[in-house]
Amino acid sequence: EGLSLKESMIIGTAGLTAALCLLKLEVMGLPAGGRVVVSGASGGVGSFAVALLARLGYLPAASTGSPDAAAWLREQTGTPVVVLPQTVGAVPNSDDLFRFFDEIVRSLAEATQP
Repeated sequence: EGLSLKESMIIGTAGLTAALCLLKLEVMGLPAGGRVVVSGASGGVGSFAVALLARLGYLPAASTGSPDAAAWLREQTGTPVVVLPQTVGAVPNSDDLFRFFDEIVRSLAEATQP
């Protein structure tokens, strides 16, 4: 109630996509209470995925490229959030690329520690 037809269709599509992804993870053997990193968690599908995972007893951790989105995710879900470095338009050399991946892996590992 209170949503336009377009808004309700967007929520429905994002929610369905997130639910299908979770179903696939379960079919592939995701253990009950398992940890899952949701990339792009501030978007429609990602935010639904975080909410579904948490509600069903999984332990989601979220990643986003926006500090503002990270604050919103923490407030709305209580989920650990990693803000990944922005790389749009950047073509890193091999040394920068290794540092970039090292930073991502370190950040995600810290966020998903029990």
